[in-house]
Amino acid sequence: MRSDVSAESTALYRTAVNLYQQQQYDDATTTLKQISRHSAVFPDALVLQGLLHRTQGDFIAAEVAYQQSLELSPGNIHAHRNLAILYDLYLGQFDNALTHYETCEALAPGQYPELSIWIADLRQRIAQQLIAGAEK
Repeated sequence: MRSDVSAESTALYRTAVNLYQQQQYDDATTTLKQISRHSAVFPDALVLQGLLHRTQGDFIAAEVAYQQSLELSPGNIHAHRNLAILYDLYLGQFDNALTHYETCEALAPGQYPELSIWIADLRQRIAQQLIAGAEK
């Protein structure tokens, strides 16, 4: 957590995370909105906001939240990972997904062991897509 984030915002963020984990998405969203009353929105809160949007099927809002998180903190591995998942599984933007998976892996080698599998799988799907496109 950044040092310029108020104690109140930190407490609200933690509450929102707990609510998200309990699948109380509306309450988590309401709690996140309260953060802006106490301090500027911070990268981790934006990642959580993106997760909530994705869970509720609002993929464009999720993308915006993740991108805003990365604008504030370009090395935020959670934002890169979740943006990659969004592009890969929900938006079908495989090249963008690969970029963010690879960035996440480069920033935190070994932190997410599944990334190497996801990257290999995605490269294979991209290659298959290129082959299928060439055959048309």
